[in-house]
Amino acid sequence: MNFTAWSGEGRVRHPVFLGLREDKVARDVVMAVPDPEASRNAFKPRGTASDGPSRSRWNGAVPPRRRTTADA
Repeated sequence: MNFTAWSGEGRVRHPVFLGLREDKVARDVVMAVPDPEASRNAFKPRGTASDGPSRSRWNGAVPPRRRTTADA
């Protein structure tokens, strides 16, 4: 399996199944331990729900319906 990164919940992001391993048994395949000597960057979220909706950047699955004069 190949993937982009680990999520904060310990899940893989964008996984791709490449095939079964023939060199290891399933119980020997474990999550890799991160390098403790590697530099770490603090995560700073862009905004929270308490910030209110943003008119410039909407990230929903379905765009909001535009109000017209007929809707009023």
